[in-house]
Amino acid sequence: AFSEQDVLRSVMEELRRLRLRGGVSLLRPDGRLEIRTRSLSQSAEAALQRLSGRSVAGFSFDPQQVDMYRQALATGEAMFSPDRAETVRQMTPGLLKHLLPRVIHLLGHDPLIVAPLMLTGKPIGAVNVSARWLTSRDTPMMTALADHIAISIGNARSQENLQRALEREQLRHQVVEAVTSALDLPSVLERVLRLAAEVTDADGGAVAVLDPSQRRLEYPYTFGLPPGSLDGTTAAHEPVAWKVIRTGQPVLLPDYSAYPEAAPSWVKAGLRALLGVPIMVGERTSGALVLFAKRPQFAFSHEQVDTVGTIARLAAIGIENARLYM
Repeated sequence: AFSEQDVLRSVMEELRRLRLRGGVSLLRPDGRLEIRTRSLSQSAEAALQRLSGRSVAGFSFDPQQVDMYRQALATGEAMFSPDRAETVRQMTPGLLKHLLPRVIHLLGHDPLIVAPLMLTGKPIGAVNVSARWLTSRDTPMMTALADHIAISIGNARSQENLQRALEREQLRHQVVEAVTSALDLPSVLERVLRLAAEVTDADGGAVAVLDPSQRRLEYPYTFGLPPGSLDGTTAAHEPVAWKVIRTGQPVLLPDYSAYPEAAPSWVKAGLRALLGVPIMVGERTSGALVLFAKRPQFAFSHEQVDTVGTIARLAAIGIENARLYM
């Protein structure tokens, strides 16, 4: 099955075959367009990076501030310009405007076509192409190419969504098996926490549960933490686990040491990225599942928050069942 990246790679091969310079930009959730493919020669891209200090790949811009892109996305039609200089000017960030003459000299004044990528009537991005020989008569060709790209990206995303759905279903089965194959609470917690760490590539974690008084936290299972380094057992300074339990909402910290109520013992233990989700039975929050990583530059994703949240919701049932047999 083709992935989205496979589609983009094929697009670039086709543009080279057509003797076109160009690339694909895809819309992000925040409405900005992000450049996803190399649209320049390697030498031109290297020169541009030296000038600006920025990489072209991954560069994003607001299409509402760039006339050709705004019009293409709004109308669903390809736009032609006999000179791409004005589009380059509008795409250049304000702090780099002083470099515009050199940038335009580097990129040239070739004609430009911007065609929207439309899927089910909605824009998902745009493809731009430039070449000395382009004219307005080439816009139908680019529209057809853009339609083909959009359909291919749509198919790739559907396959990726299906794969993720299958993985989620498989994960549910694993969690259900983990929490129903053991009736003692320590075994249930160990299996759940180990599974959550495995699917997120975490270095360790802890399960915190409220004691019967609802005033103290107990940590019936942890791993990857040195003895005696638990993140507080009372709510006096609201450590992470208490915050998750109080709000009933996940906590995602790229740098745990920057958290105002970070436990010195956890910081000393080397915790960096941290993810915490509530363990809920109905509307009641009875605990928190906390994962962490010690590796520099590691970050948990929002998708992983959803995955671990699913594990915690299913695990809550097993935890309650185990308590009934205690």
